[in-house]
Amino acid sequence: MIGKKSNKKKISVEVKGAGSSGLTPTEKQQIEKIATLEKEIIKLKEKSDFKGVYRTKTVT
Repeated sequence: MIGKKSNKKKISVEVKGAGSSGLTPTEKQQIEKIATLEKEIIKLKEKSDFKGVYRTKTVT
């Protein structure tokens, strides 16, 4: 795209206060895993050649 500005954002994920909030280490790990996956999705969407996800529907 011509003239498109690049909006680079720094995305940091940190789970704070896990000990005081009553989260188990497993729950904290799951939250971090989900946050990491969400960061990957954002990176994919921000790529200039990202076309989106298209579903093809076959009519029989």
